[in-house]
Amino acid sequence: MSIVWPPDLFVFPEGDGSIDLTGRARIVVHGPYKVLKPGRWRIRARFEVGIEGFPVPVRLEWGGAHDVAGETVHLDAPGLYEMSLDYAWPQGGLAALRLWVAQPIFAGRLTFLGAEVERLDDQSLPNQSSQSS
Repeated sequence: MSIVWPPDLFVFPEGDGSIDLTGRARIVVHGPYKVLKPGRWRIRARFEVGIEGFPVPVRLEWGGAHDVAGETVHLDAPGLYEMSLDYAWPQGGLAALRLWVAQPIFAGRLTFLGAEVERLDDQSLPNQSSQSS
């Protein structure tokens, strides 16, 4: 089972999906705070970046309010990106994605294109694994 979450379900502290990255390290996208059933779920977040000065660390977090899986990748060129993470909800709960700029940026933009969540086979993965592409 997979669900597409369009950008309008997410919160952008600055802007409406095309975010000016100039400034301090911070969360640039979060949400959608939808309830997922118990089990393992994978999120694939898609975004486009145009940043001056590389590499730039971007962090994706996926999970509940306080317990999350997370991974940081260093983007080395402008373009389209997809990051994915897996997380297990033992009893279900609110799901949140957080996309961070992990260091101050002199100039650049990020356009968040949405995310897809997919229910995984509980037996196929170790407890909380992550991967990116």
